[in-house]
Amino acid sequence: MVDWLKAEIERIEGVFCLKAPVAAVELVEGEEEDEGSVKSNVQVLCPYTLLTLPLGVLRYAPPTFTPPLSIRRQQAIQRLDDDPTRLLGPTGGRAPSQVTANTTDPTAPAKGAFPPRTPEWLEQNPQALMAFDLHAQCGIPALCVFVAGEFGDVAETCTDAQTTKWVTGVVQQWLGGLMKKPTDRGDSTNTEGSGVPRPVEVLRTAWRKDEHAFGSYAYIPVGNEGETPSASPLDQVELTRTMWDR
Repeated sequence: MVDWLKAEIERIEGVFCLKAPVAAVELVEGEEEDEGSVKSNVQVLCPYTLLTLPLGVLRYAPPTFTPPLSIRRQQAIQRLDDDPTRLLGPTGGRAPSQVTANTTDPTAPAKGAFPPRTPEWLEQNPQALMAFDLHAQCGIPALCVFVAGEFGDVAETCTDAQTTKWVTGVVQQWLGGLMKKPTDRGDSTNTEGSGVPRPVEVLRTAWRKDEHAFGSYAYIPVGNEGETPSASPLDQVELTRTMWDR
């Protein structure tokens, strides 16, 4: 589907501008309405444009819009939230198959996810880490570890070496408990986790610091009883509408 859409856009002489920071977007009035956007000191004039701007960029480093965005759209941008989740990918190991999901149980952990993600567990551990076994999900021998909330903010202040040491220890602790080996002493088990391999490589992404993202995904935060209006799905719909109602 993506390849077909790309081919169709190119067939009607559409142009893709990838990895180009948007500095400004201006509506040009004339015989034909043109939208001008300045990207990396290059001005592009076109009758239509589709911009993909992360919510973090719209909140913390937005391009200049002329005319300005509507008040409703500006408020929607501020009401929605963007998570500072970080992705740490230790490669070279995989979780045991017993942690994969039971697809018939909606409260069961997602395939390859551990620790368990039951509603009760998430309520008790709102800032906990979450690991995904990519081998169970798509055959890639890697683990993805998400670090959210305040822990994610702290993780971004650490160096790559500090983060690697920390997340490797966490993963080995998790897997060590899952890979307990029976010993010769009856029902006792060896919990040293000696069978857990060290990662071949650790890739770290700090999305909050990334000036092209300033966060990861956008979501509707939990409502509150304060005076600040809560976000709703209508705010997400607002951000999908055309700018300036054109």
